[in-house]
Amino acid sequence: MLNFIYAAFSPGTTGASQVVQLVDVSAFSASIAAGLVTASASAWFNRVAGDLGTTDTQFGLAIYACSGSPSAFPTVFSNATSLGSYMGTILTDDDVDTWQPLGVGLLLPSGTDYLAVELRAIEDKENDFLDPEFDGHYADSVLLNVNVVPVPAAVWLLGSGLLSLVAFRRRKRL
Repeated sequence: MLNFIYAAFSPGTTGASQVVQLVDVSAFSASIAAGLVTASASAWFNRVAGDLGTTDTQFGLAIYACSGSPSAFPTVFSNATSLGSYMGTILTDDDVDTWQPLGVGLLLPSGTDYLAVELRAIEDKENDFLDPEFDGHYADSVLLNVNVVPVPAAVWLLGSGLLSLVAFRRRKRL
């Protein structure tokens, strides 16, 4: 279980507490180049009730498809130069007994070497600049799936049937 505590602040923006995990997917490079690989991530989020109107309620989950070396990720992230990305957000209730799910998915663009999965607690109510910023904000059961989409057997059957017809037709002409 991940407990969000502190927020990073940028002038003119709301703060967020983030954690990022990098995952090497270069073993799937041929399938990624063929457009056959998807990635999906999911997590469950919860928070304390806190003060109505001032307790932050929003969480985010994102997948970034990146090329090159994972050591370059800080630059890729700060310059928003990933090959593709998808971020979902959720507003959570104030019931500490309920966990709310969030999931995202992405078809990996050609050239993807690694993924970055980001979990984020977002300040959406009040930037109070006091620590700890998040009173009891949690993420759990984080899951990443990387799937190669199989080419349907029917496509292979159709292709082999067409090739057979072409070969038969050529043989007939000779």
